[in-house]
Amino acid sequence: MITIYHLRFLLTMDIEHALRVIIIDVLTILAVLEIFKTTLAYFSEGRVKVTYIVDTVIVVMLTEIMACWFKEFDIYKMGAMAFLILALCIMRVFAVKYSPGVKHL
Repeated sequence: MITIYHLRFLLTMDIEHALRVIIIDVLTILAVLEIFKTTLAYFSEGRVKVTYIVDTVIVVMLTEIMACWFKEFDIYKMGAMAFLILALCIMRVFAVKYSPGVKHL
């Protein structure tokens, strides 16, 4: 709802600032959707898949990187967050590859 409200910024503010706000809003919506997906998986399967949790954290971290990129640009902080996202992506690959439901060769 707030994203739709922020669309008015396209008409009243400069395009760069308006797009920054909208990008952060959309990434926040994606993070909330990932949380709902994780909750739904828990209630339907009785357990939470690691991939859902890692996906949620990756989306939240991407949102934080975009917010920091637009507000303050500290190269060390951005590098640390990028390294964390890379580690989470590797963790997600291993979680899918070595899932309990998958037979290993």
